[in-house]
Amino acid sequence: MRGLLLLVLGALRGLLACRIMGASTGECQTPSVFLQYMPFCGPLLQYTACIPEAQTIWYNHSVKSKDLFLSQMYQKLVKQREYFEQDVDLNNAKRDEWGNTGEIVPRFTENRDCQDAFRNYMCWLNFPRCDDAGVSLVMCRSVCENYFKACMVQTRSNLLSLTRRLH
Repeated sequence: MRGLLLLVLGALRGLLACRIMGASTGECQTPSVFLQYMPFCGPLLQYTACIPEAQTIWYNHSVKSKDLFLSQMYQKLVKQREYFEQDVDLNNAKRDEWGNTGEIVPRFTENRDCQDAFRNYMCWLNFPRCDDAGVSLVMCRSVCENYFKACMVQTRSNLLSLTRRLH
């Protein structure tokens, strides 16, 4: 009987858990718990967020390591984008960053609003808000809309390809 109860409780925990990337690997915590470990995303998370659980299975899957990874990925993608935007050969060849005919739209170069919107997108996607029941919520549509507007993105295909690379 006790085994059945533990099984049911475990199943309920999985259903009512905060989820990261579709898997129940997180726990809802207030900023006072995680802020000190998150120099990159922490200042943006002024809410109860779904963060990686402390665990022994994956020793490097922690709040600190995930925040560090996002910081490094953000820096890499911004620098890569700025490189493409300033690439004389691509501009002279009338090719965009994907190799298609056209011009590269300068989004990140000297555009702090775009860089901030991109950072918000990355952090809020990877550390979703939790509701009062401890269940993670879907990221607001306005986050994507703000990114599109700040970065002058005309189609969603650019964001979809970016999302695929992040996951």
